Amino acid sequence: MEPTTKASAPAKGSGALSWSGALPAGWASRSRSAMDRLADIPSNWPKGIKTHEELLAAEMAADPEFAAEWERLALARMVASSLAGYRFDHGLSQRELAERLGVSQPRVVELESGEKNPQIETLVKIAAATSLEFAIDIAPVGQEPKLVRKAVTDTPAHVYAGASLLVAAG
Repeated sequence: MEPTTKASAPAKGSGALSWSGALPAGWASRSRSAMDRLADIPSNWPKGIKTHEELLAAEMAADPEFAAEWERLALARMVASSLAGYRFDHGLSQRELAERLGVSQPRVVELESGEKNPQIETLVKIAAATSLEFAIDIAPVGQEPKLVRKAVTDTPAHVYAGASLLVAAG
């Protein structure tokens, strides 16, 4: 195996949206190693060819509107990644996943595109049908989101539409 160097991630925006999603058992460990391999840059990487992270950082620095849209769609991209991973791990087509979710195949395409933030009801439906878990903590810019951690220990979950829903406000 060739020596590698880690790619540096672009600087995070100042938005205070924090998202974490649990993946189906076994998928995260297999995918993490694959994702780590994707982040590794071979030592013989051609000069002048930029990584995805470098291109993204440059675009965000050059275009504030793009940067704002990229930050706004962070949740959509994470849901898209989780759904595509679930589908891959379970050997499902988009049509089969749509049947599990009770939606159309074009709706799965939309969710997997990461181009539109899903509504809470959609996240509940996904969690109930797939066992994926989503946690969203929204705080003012400059304040570290912390409610999700606090709510997990202080608040019981509610059952809604076949999923457990934890709601907290600070």
